[in-house]
Amino acid sequence: MAEKSVFAELLKFLLNGNNKSEVKNISAQDAVSLQKNYIENLSKNKTDICSPPYLEIAKQLSSDKSEIFQAAVFYLTQISENESRYAAPIISILKKCKKGKKRSAEDLTYLEFCLDKLEKQNSAFSIKK
Repeated sequence: MAEKSVFAELLKFLLNGNNKSEVKNISAQDAVSLQKNYIENLSKNKTDICSPPYLEIAKQLSSDKSEIFQAAVFYLTQISENESRYAAPIISILKKCKKGKKRSAEDLTYLEFCLDKLEKQNSAFSIKK
């Protein structure tokens, strides 16, 4: 008979896990404070989402590795081509990068190529408006 209860307990554990169907009651005051904390966390997360997507990529322009630099230029160019509202800030970031830190000839050539491409597209887009 003791074996039956051990088997029954083992079966309950395997089927239900360690979950017990105990109801946990919290006070109304605790519930209000939990809701306030939840709403505050939601509002904090909204401010993080509002930053433009190109800013994180622009940080990679300061990398010493040529591959990372060129990838950042490529992705910034793609963003600028697809989202015209970001074109002007991205072009200014790339121009500052061109004037700033000394880069290899290959990096500068690629940067100039992308800048020319963006400036042509940006001027063509402003003429169409």
